[in-house]
Amino acid sequence: MDEPSGNLDAQAEENLGQQLRQLARTHTVVIVTHSPQLLPLCDSITVLAKGQIAMAGRTDQILPKLMQARNEAKVLEAKPSEAKPSEPKLGENKIGVRAG
Repeated sequence: MDEPSGNLDAQAEENLGQQLRQLARTHTVVIVTHSPQLLPLCDSITVLAKGQIAMAGRTDQILPKLMQARNEAKVLEAKPSEAKPSEPKLGENKIGVRAG
């Protein structure tokens, strides 16, 4: 699913999460998203930055690192003079996979 919650309100996103959890019991579900809201449902996360794998692993290992990187990227965006142009911004693209 590509950006499945992109235009959903909070309640609709929660309903989608419930449906995905149920579907993942018997199927493999791949989610591509910029939003971290559905990522806790995933068994594993692969983070892409500029077309390259920046992080990959179990959700409980990757999600805290991803959120820290997103927060650091927001700080750098607020202070563009301190940003290093060669550094990828982690958290721009995420793929979560939940195997059923």
